[in-house]
Amino acid sequence: MYRVITIEREYGCGAAEIARKLASKLGWKLWDKDLTAEIARVVNVDPSSVSMCEARVDSTFQ
Repeated sequence: MYRVITIEREYGCGAAEIARKLASKLGWKLWDKDLTAEIARVVNVDPSSVSMCEARVDSTFQ
């Protein structure tokens, strides 16, 4: 079983610091930027290719 906490945020609101402190308190690994690198490693692609897919706005039709 995987336990996951996702923190959605607006840029500049300090959520990255909150996530870091929460992960530390729980003794969990904080993936944040490391997740992009791990996905790229697993699928054997350049991390920039993964970065292009991580933050996008869905079209109106989706």
